[in-house]
Amino acid sequence: MDLANTVGYSTLGVPSLQDVAQTIREAKRKIDEIKSKIDPAFRNLRYPILANMIESHYLTERLQVKFPRSKKKRIRRKWAKDQRNWKTVPQGVVYVVDGRMVMHPDLAGKLAEELGRRAMDRIASRIYYGE
Repeated sequence: MDLANTVGYSTLGVPSLQDVAQTIREAKRKIDEIKSKIDPAFRNLRYPILANMIESHYLTERLQVKFPRSKKKRIRRKWAKDQRNWKTVPQGVVYVVDGRMVMHPDLAGKLAEELGRRAMDRIASRIYYGE
């Protein structure tokens, strides 16, 4: 007994397994058409671009955030030695080493988010305008 044929004769209006499979094939075909229209740089966004990214927590810099009112060199040296007057912030720089991007994880997250948003905007505009 073929299960797909028995399900197709439901009186409740439930689609048969063959109809569901056909719908899935049509959806995959439409997705492939849309992917073929997308620029090559955005086609496989997460793998080629983000696979070459190395995140390093060591890419930080120390900034002195508190300064004395005095202009005297001796007082400035004392304040510079005090760790409470300093703040560690991530570097906003991307280094390229052997074709790989090295950056702080905060910057990598922002980059991945922005690239994903731009790719989704392009896909949505192509679907909406039918390009």
